[in-house]
Order: sequence, then C-alpha cells, then structure tokens
Amino acid sequence: MAKELFSLDQLSGRPVFDAFLLYEGEKLGVVNSEGELWETHRRFTLRQLRDFGFGKNTMEMLIMDEVKDFTDRIKRAKGAPVGEIKRLFSLAVVNSLWTIVSGKRYSQDDSNLKALSNSLDRALSESANTGGIVFFMPWLRFIIPEYTGYTATRKAFEQLKAFVVDSVREHQKTFQPDIIRLMNK
Repeated sequence: MAKELFSLDQLSGRPVFDAFLLYEGEKLGVVNSEGELWETHRRFTLRQLRDFGFGKNTMEMLIMDEVKDFTDRIKRAKGAPVGEIKRLFSLAVVNSLWTIVSGKRYSQDDSNLKALSNSLDRALSESANTGGIVFFMPWLRFIIPEYTGYTATRKAFEQLKAFVVDSVREHQKTFQPDIIRLMNK
C-alpha cells in the first residue's frame, strides 16, 4: 500500500525550505523542486554521477585522497590530543564534495574552504539548536529570523552562492573549449 501511495503524482510533492534557496523565489535543483522539474534534475544528476564514476574507483580515489590528508593531520599530532576533530572532518567532507562538483580540490588550509565549511556548519547547527522550527513554521522567519536559525542559514547559503559564482568566473577566465578539465588537483 505504501508503495502505491508513493507512486501517485498527487502525493509526490516536496516541501520547499526557503532557507535552502540559493536564489530567492526560484525552486531549482533536486532539493527544492518537484514534479517534472524534479524528475529532470534527478535524472540529470544521476547520469552525471554515473558518468563521473559514482560507486566506482574514480570517486573512491578522490575520497581516499581526503581520508589520507585527514589521517595525516591526526598522525602529526603524535599522540597529543587532536583539537577540533569535528572541524577537520567537516573540511574533509566539504572538500570531497567540492572536488566532485567542481573538479578542483583545495588544501585543507585554504581560507575559502575553511570559511565555506564553517558557514555551512554554523547554519546546520543553528537549525538543529532551534529544533528546525522554521521548517515547521516558516512564517517565523519573518518575525524572529535570528532565533529560528533562518538568518544563519541564509548567510551560509549566500556565502555558498558567492563561492560557486567565484569558481565559475575563475573557470570562465581560463576556459579553452578543446580542453576538458576534470579532477584537477
């Protein structure tokens, strides 16, 4: 019965979380779209991931590079307590995802990567600290945005948007149509 219900178009709507919109009012991507647009974005994403090597050695090697950096940082502590393990782990995860998305891997000491990781962590923490109330009562973002985690989440997504736009501009500056740049390190 549940399978039947989930296959009905009438029940396939997805809630829109305004805090997660990169562009105010536009419901794009896999997270915030629904219906035909969602199906198109989902199909595109899965095809790109498969072409990229999702579940294959290519992706595993990228992630293992990050794991190696992570473990090397821990080994450098030589038995001393490793402070901020959560931050180190977050940097590794964000860097892995960014490498998959853009083909560019950053040093874990890169200030842009650190700012992006910190911002995303802050946004998720703010939302968690308030119990995600803005997801259940979105109108509260207009009354008390700073107390619902909405302000921090919007700020994080604005920083993410700026990071992406800067990366695209940098890519456009050096773009050569006859050269495909994948997984630059």
